[in-house]
Amino acid sequence: EKKPSLDHELALSNAPEAEDGYFKVPRVVQE
Repeated sequence: EKKPSLDHELALSNAPEAEDGYFKVPRVVQE
């Protein structure tokens, strides 16, 4: 059953950074 959810643009509108329709986050690599 489908239920209403956030619109894609609305979800990204609060992101600190977005690129190509995705959240942009710093790479985290632990050694």
